[in-house]
Order: sequence, then structure tokens, then C-alpha cells
Amino acid sequence: MEKEEFRNMLLDAIDEDHHHEVEAWLENAERGFERIADAMNWPVEQIRDFYKLIGFEIKVAQAQEDIGKQ
Repeated sequence: MEKEEFRNMLLDAIDEDHHHEVEAWLENAERGFERIADAMNWPVEQIRDFYKLIGFEIKVAQAQEDIGKQ
């Protein structure tokens, strides 16, 4: 997954009020992704794909929460 695609996926899953926090986290996370990728000898895109699964889980949990409120 490309960096911009990953960023957009996260921002879509988070309330707009928290976008600035996500942006700050992403700056730090990208450096971490690069270190992990180097250590594992994997492309950084594969590391982002792993975290994409976490983002998907967040979105599913939010959807379930929204359904429970109805």
C-alpha cells in the first residue's frame, strides 16, 4: 500500500476532529515502518498493508458501534 493511500484510509476511519493527531502519528509511524521494513528486508508497502488490517478493524468496530446506537 502506498503512503498516501494508507494516510487516506486512516483519515477516512477517524473523526475529522482527530485528523491532526492522526497526521502527527503518521509522520512518526512512517519512520517506524521504514525501520521495520529494513530490519525484515521487506518492502515498506508490506508493512503498511499489515497496519491496513488494523485500520480495517477500527472501521468495522466503529460501524458496529454505530449500529448499536440505533
